[in-house]
Amino acid sequence: MQRLSEEQLAAASSLGRRLIQALRAGRVPAPHSELFSDRVAVQIPAVAGDVGDLEVLDDGDEYTVYVGSHTHTHFMPALIEAPTRDSQEAEALEQLLQYLTSIVRDEVVIWSEPRGGGGTFGLGVKPNWLSSSARAWLWSGKAYQPSGWDAP
Repeated sequence: MQRLSEEQLAAASSLGRRLIQALRAGRVPAPHSELFSDRVAVQIPAVAGDVGDLEVLDDGDEYTVYVGSHTHTHFMPALIEAPTRDSQEAEALEQLLQYLTSIVRDEVVIWSEPRGGGGTFGLGVKPNWLSSSARAWLWSGKAYQPSGWDAP
């Protein structure tokens, strides 16, 4: 797995540095590669091809997480009510780490529609908004079909 150099880490935004430090400390139970162009990117390699890699980008003012080609989501410090920017960033990182950990522990379902669109939901959620053409998986690659869902 690729790691950033100290020079790259020093050039990263505070969000990027926080993310790398947390991952290096083992906060997400999965191997990862660290990449840097003009910003930090982290890739957690797919366990299964149907799901795809997890990719986390430091966009400077938020984290963006791509779940294969199925969906993406944002973790935005500016939307967190906290007394300081540092507190907002810390909370956004915690939310991001919880999300990634839940995915790799097979606690989150990843779904997509053949014509586009997708998302994630927790195992305890009844997905009554999905069409019967949607496909769903856990991170491990196991196909997922909720009880009462008439997927093909």
